[in-house]
Formats: sequence, structure tokens, C-alpha cells
Amino acid sequence: IQMDSIMGVMRQFVAALGPRETTFVLPSRRRIISHLRNRDADAAVEEITRHLKLVHRHYLSALSKSKPKG
Repeated sequence: IQMDSIMGVMRQFVAALGPRETTFVLPSRRRIISHLRNRDADAAVEEITRHLKLVHRHYLSALSKSKPKG
């Protein structure tokens, strides 16, 4: 139930910003899968953490650009 609520907020946030170029997602997911296949959980966690921080910065940047100035 909690995850549904969080995902609902994220969907609203993304809908408000509109589609964005995210060329970094697929390469990151490939690195995560590679780390998991190599049974390197620490490297997978590092990649996921790096990716989530990048997504966070990406959305904050998009949000600041979408705000009306005045």
C-alpha cells in the first residue's frame, strides 16, 4: 500500500513535468544487471545509488526549468 502511494506521487510528478530525455537510464540498468550476474551486490548497490541520485538531480533540474519566473 505504501509503495502504491509513493508510485502515485511519482506518476503525478512525472506527468506534471512531461517526458524527458533520459539517455542515462538504459546504460545504468545494464550495469546493474551485469553486477547482479557477477554476484557483486556491492557494485550493484553503488550503481543503483548513483542512478537514483542522478534521476533526482535530473527531475529537480526539470522542475526548476518548468516553474514560471516572476
